[in-house]
Amino acid sequence: MESNPLKSWMEQCLAEFERKHKVKLSQTEREVFLFAFAEGIKVGEDCGFLL
Repeated sequence: MESNPLKSWMEQCLAEFERKHKVKLSQTEREVFLFAFAEGIKVGEDCGFLL
């Protein structure tokens, strides 16, 4: 199975966000953020995207 460096990077960013803000994102929330990033939607400042 091929690794996806962008997806891996995004997962690291989401994990960093969870640690920084002491929250646990649901699978749905994670998918929404990944979709928003893929669509180029700016929603926050962490890791280059707003949360």
